[in-house]
Amino acid sequence: MKQLYVLFDGECSLCERCRAWLARQSAYLELHFLPFQSPEVAQRFPVIVALHPEEQLLVVSEEGGG
Repeated sequence: MKQLYVLFDGECSLCERCRAWLARQSAYLELHFLPFQSPEVAQRFPVIVALHPEEQLLVVSEEGGG
């Protein structure tokens, strides 16, 4: 595993601040931040809606596992 996707609510100011804070932290893996409203999320992770991304930050591996 080389990268992780962090899904967040792009319309939530708290989520945006959490995303910005995470982006400034050291990480062993490359982090890609995607608002769950992005069409790219539905293409990459079609079943993500079942995990209620609007209620939490979700981290998904490049293989699609949480």
